[in-house]
Amino acid sequence: MKYRTNLAPYQNKLLDDFIDPRVETMSHMWGIQTGKTMGVIENIIGYCIDQEPRSIIHLQPDLVKAKAYGKLYVKALIENTPSLKRKCWSEKMKKEESAMLMHYFPGG
Repeated sequence: MKYRTNLAPYQNKLLDDFIDPRVETMSHMWGIQTGKTMGVIENIIGYCIDQEPRSIIHLQPDLVKAKAYGKLYVKALIENTPSLKRKCWSEKMKKEESAMLMHYFPGG
């Protein structure tokens, strides 16, 4: 299923900026609970794995939050998206705690 921004059109600019080769740095300040995680960050992570492979660094305030984010969001994103699962999932990673922090895929 393709993600649509019709319910949150303000996300378009950030997503467009991310794939624009002229944009080198992005900085945005948003309120909480505005669709950043699922609407923007997960789409950018998925894009970097599936469409234009590259290394990704997504920082969290501390190790506990990083593991929680990896487990709740990134792991779920990969498991529930067939094209991502084919590229970066393995039985070994399911069992490793490091899978919550690092995900390996071709080009990344």
